[in-house]
Amino acid sequence: MAGLIVGFYGYQRSGKTLLSVIIARTLHEQYGVQVYTNMNVEDFIHIKSLSEVPFDYEPKILLLDEVYYFMDSRLWKNNSESSIFFNTLGKQNVLFLFTAISPDMVEKRIRNQQNYFFISKGDETRITYKMVDVQRQRSRVFKMEKNQKIYDFANYATQQVPDFVDCDVDFKSMFKN
Repeated sequence: MAGLIVGFYGYQRSGKTLLSVIIARTLHEQYGVQVYTNMNVEDFIHIKSLSEVPFDYEPKILLLDEVYYFMDSRLWKNNSESSIFFNTLGKQNVLFLFTAISPDMVEKRIRNQQNYFFISKGDETRITYKMVDVQRQRSRVFKMEKNQKIYDFANYATQQVPDFVDCDVDFKSMFKN
C-alpha cells in the first residue's frame, strides 16, 4: 500500500469518488489506517491543508476529491516544495488517492508518478471501471452494480462539493528525519 499514487478519472456522477471512498473505507475498517480527506466522510479526518497530514511513517491514506481545484503548479509559490512532497509519499507510508474529471487536469508531477489509475463510466444500473497498472502496462475492466448497499458502505454525501486544500505549505518542515 505504501507510496502508491492512484488516480480516479471520470465525468461528474461517473462513480470515481465512490470507488475511491470504498477503497479508503475498506482499508480503514480492515486495517485501522487513518484517512485524511477534503470531504466530509464519517470516520475520516477532514483537512483543509496538506500540513494537517502527519508525516510520521505511520500508514495513512490521503484521499483528495476533485484535485484540479487546487493541485495546479501555477498556484504554488514554491514548486520544489511540492516535488519533495510527492517524491516522498512512499517513504512516508502514504497511499494517495485522488479524483479528477480528466488526467490532463492533474498536475504533471502527480500524473507521472501514478502507479494505477481508474477510468469510470456510469449508467442507470452499473458503473464500469477500467483499472490501468501503469508500471506493468496492463489493464482490466470490471463492473459494479449500483445498489443501496455500496452507497451505504461508502457513506458520504454524493452531492457535496469537496473543500479546497491549501497545498502551499513548507513541505520540508513536515517530514521527520
